[in-house]
Amino acid sequence: MHSNGQSTSRPARPVHQNIARLARRAAELALEKKATDVKIFNVSQLTSIADFFVICTGSVDTHVRAIFEHIVDEMKKEEIRPWHIEGRERYQWILIDFVDVVVHVFQPETREFYGLERLWGDAQIEEIRDEPLSTTN
Repeated sequence: MHSNGQSTSRPARPVHQNIARLARRAAELALEKKATDVKIFNVSQLTSIADFFVICTGSVDTHVRAIFEHIVDEMKKEEIRPWHIEGRERYQWILIDFVDVVVHVFQPETREFYGLERLWGDAQIEEIRDEPLSTTN
């Protein structure tokens, strides 16, 4: 709270649809490289860091790297560039910061250790599945 009595917490506000689409697109791109346990966390009412976190898992460092590179390369084709990237040294946990959407690509042990699902458990969470479309003849 400011000394003038005004709250410093983030006011409730609707999330812009383009931001939600960006989060969904990042999740879809992760699935294209066979990421597992893909989830979108709407953290817009919980923090000013971002509106969405996309969290997914790659099996080993080369898989994490492939997911990361695919997301960044495909987003660049759509003229969306990350503001900041962390974790390229070891590929245990890559953070791709698109400002309003932050993508976390983990190896399984690292994801479990840091427990972002526990830390942000109050968020609205959407699990994204790679399900084939049903075909009818």
